[in-house]
Amino acid sequence: MSDHPPSGHPDNLGKPLLGRKKRSILVIVILASVIAHVVGLGAFAVIKIVDTVTRQAPEFEAVVDSQPTEPPPPPPTQRSTQRSMARPQPMAVANPLSLDVPSIDIGDTNMAMSLTGRGAGGGLGAIGGGMMESLRLTEFGFDGFVEGALEGRLYDMKKDPSGKPIEYIPTVTMVNFLREWSDKRFRSSLVDRAYYSPENKLYATHFIVPIIYADAVPKAYDVTDSVTPTGILLHYRGTFTPSESGRFRFLGKGDDCIMVAVNNRLVLDGSLYNGMYSSWDRTGIKNPGAGFRTLGWESQAYDGTYQTVYGEWYNFRAGETYELDIVVGEDPGSLFGFYLFMENKDTGSVKVFTTKKLDNSEKQRLQQLGLQNLIP
Repeated sequence: MSDHPPSGHPDNLGKPLLGRKKRSILVIVILASVIAHVVGLGAFAVIKIVDTVTRQAPEFEAVVDSQPTEPPPPPPTQRSTQRSMARPQPMAVANPLSLDVPSIDIGDTNMAMSLTGRGAGGGLGAIGGGMMESLRLTEFGFDGFVEGALEGRLYDMKKDPSGKPIEYIPTVTMVNFLREWSDKRFRSSLVDRAYYSPENKLYATHFIVPIIYADAVPKAYDVTDSVTPTGILLHYRGTFTPSESGRFRFLGKGDDCIMVAVNNRLVLDGSLYNGMYSSWDRTGIKNPGAGFRTLGWESQAYDGTYQTVYGEWYNFRAGETYELDIVVGEDPGSLFGFYLFMENKDTGSVKVFTTKKLDNSEKQRLQQLGLQNLIP
């Protein structure tokens, strides 16, 4: 027997009607949803059209950097180049034995000072320009840079490089250092590490200092407040370009010391005593006779043994550049002086050694010293 009531039973009378109602409601919901979507899509389309029509082109603002812009770096600086001037012939004429050089009275202390001052007679003279007119010419060189000159530095052997006093034993300190320095070819680094050197420099084109008192050295360098004239060295360094080829040699004398090196080779030690400040030996050098004495060396302050010392012959080529080192020293701080000439082996002529053509003030200075016949 079935548990379901018969179709005509009262419990089954409302089921068909209920089913139809449910289907009607579902249809209505679906239609409402479709209509809502259509209306929404239409509204969205209208909004997009209106927005497209009414939209304006966007405005852009430049971004401002809050940090200031650094200026571009300056263009690289071009170094000015200096042209080397032509050098004159280093010597000419006259045999040293026949030199007519007047004696200089060592008692005339004003003589040396009268030679110090600004160049006269046209300043730079034949080599042109007016710059040298403003330079002071001392016994030891100009107080400013001069093209073609050797730079001269002063060293105080009584102080270390910082200026602090150190032990200085007269004669011993200078002899020991100069023998080592000359063996090491006058390297600047050696003396720079050992002794005090003031900032002031002088620039020399010739090396003629008559016998004077050593206090002229700190006066010329304008360092009288910091350097006393004992235990001092002068180191002249630079280049020399001869205008004439041939065999030449330096000759000269120094109190206490003068030495000359060409391309790191010691070719002359004209110091007071042979072999004292270097290993260079003058005994094997053949001199033309007994040599000569001048510029105060002929005075009673020096006996006949203090004569001109002749160096080694050296082959120079015109137009080539040679490194020069000239070292001068004064130990006790009393009388002081030196001179340097050059001899041509082919002609036998002797002239004042110069690194360039002399200007009028330099020529006048040598004339006042009685060396007018030896001016190149």
